[in-house]
Amino acid sequence: MNPEDFFKRNQLIFCSIIAQEDTLFAPPKAVLLFGEQDAEFLVVTDDDRDAQNLFKVVAASPDRLFVFRNAQKEMRQLLMWHVWVARPVCETIIHRLIAKEPPSDSLVSTLEEAKRLRQETVRRFENAQEALQSSPYTKVARLECLASSAFAHMEFRGLYVDQDIWRGIVRDEESKKTEAANDFFKAAGGRIKTDLFGRPEIGLEQDDALKSLFQDITKQPLERLDKRTLKEIDHPCARALLKYREAAKLVSTYGEGFLENVHPSSQRIHAHFNPLGTSTGRVSCHSPNIQNLPTDERFHQAIRAPNDKVLVTADYATCELRVLAALSGDRSFLEAFERDEDLHSRVASEMFQKPVSKQENAHLRQRAKAINFGLIYGMGHRALAAQVGVSEQEARVLLQQYFEAYPGIAEFLERSVTKARRNGFAETVLKRRLHLDANDSQLSRIAKNMPIQGTSAEIAKLAMARLNERLWNHHPDSFLVNMIHDELVVECPKEDGELIAKAVVEEMERAQRTLLPNVKPKADVHVGTTWHH
Repeated sequence: MNPEDFFKRNQLIFCSIIAQEDTLFAPPKAVLLFGEQDAEFLVVTDDDRDAQNLFKVVAASPDRLFVFRNAQKEMRQLLMWHVWVARPVCETIIHRLIAKEPPSDSLVSTLEEAKRLRQETVRRFENAQEALQSSPYTKVARLECLASSAFAHMEFRGLYVDQDIWRGIVRDEESKKTEAANDFFKAAGGRIKTDLFGRPEIGLEQDDALKSLFQDITKQPLERLDKRTLKEIDHPCARALLKYREAAKLVSTYGEGFLENVHPSSQRIHAHFNPLGTSTGRVSCHSPNIQNLPTDERFHQAIRAPNDKVLVTADYATCELRVLAALSGDRSFLEAFERDEDLHSRVASEMFQKPVSKQENAHLRQRAKAINFGLIYGMGHRALAAQVGVSEQEARVLLQQYFEAYPGIAEFLERSVTKARRNGFAETVLKRRLHLDANDSQLSRIAKNMPIQGTSAEIAKLAMARLNERLWNHHPDSFLVNMIHDELVVECPKEDGELIAKAVVEEMERAQRTLLPNVKPKADVHVGTTWHH
């Protein structure tokens, strides 16, 4: 069929990739496009540039829907043809949302196989659509499908890492690890026996032997030898072992094994993002997990933009607390955000009836901050006591003071638990649900946390989807390279840094305003050659 006629006649188009090989930078051998009518189909091959160019124009149009089995994976391949899909529909996402077995994830290897699967694909999609329409997940499905295009683009582009700087940091940690081990055995002295060659008979990974050693040092039984226990032991062996473990963890997690993920062609890390990776809707990441990069500032110097580029790093300011304010409707919280006040200082002032700022009565601000963030995760008085270093009774009093000052917050949290227990699920503003067991001892904590954390994740995904579309259409040399929960990282030409920063903030705040219309949005942004977190 003539490509132009095909695209004119079909608004809903099924897309089946015929893969040359299942690797990152392998272009498709061909793509089979077909409509809901079995008789109509179009084959676009790797050497047909005219058909590819037309496909590119149509795919980027917001008035066409393209159905994929696994949109994220297949759209990543289409980017080798410079084809970007504005409105993808992902069967795998829909099936996961409606709790049905998703279709096979493997790419089709021959055109004949793709043609043979056409009827099955259309029938499976129609059944899934019918189930979706009778479920509460239509808005969530729309968002997840839109975001899949941004994730595909982010995986394809990859995150640049300066390997020389990275290896230098790891070498430093190797040295610290060796030095800490020497300090440990020196401090242990005659407590540790050596073999004929003068080597210690225990290693620093042998927990049982180490526990016996520290019981001998402290003259007390020790149930565990974790970080908290070691910090409480005033002995050079304990301090040396802490330093050893910190260095060893960095080396094992971020050493050569981590750098093996750098692609030899692009010299970038192309991690895999799972948009439905957690029960709340938060994204997970693997191979490697670049959402969990070291907080050590030295590593930030290695996560940098290539020559003549900059990184634009933007994150939502107190996003989850703004979600809490919006869902609870608490006037004091909403007013604090509207006036761009420091929420933690305001909360502390109203709780303790004293002037509080980052400089004045800062310890009271820290207590208010601990409660503010703790409530998001369903924290009770015991956890609060441990976090701020007070007795459990004092922690009870702190929570009581907080809820007396903010009855709207208290009512919302109680209502969340009641609704979850009655309905059997907690849900976000887009009606994403997490089903709960009424007998689960964690129900109260999850019921309070899920609507907040899940809604925050939806805001970030909406921002990603809109930003990715804006960059593709208006700034093709700028692109997303990472997202860390409520933070987006964009790589762009150096001369466009401030322009792109403005675009990123606009899309992030527009997304927050879309889902939380009653709270003032805010995103903070930084432009520089290295990652700013």
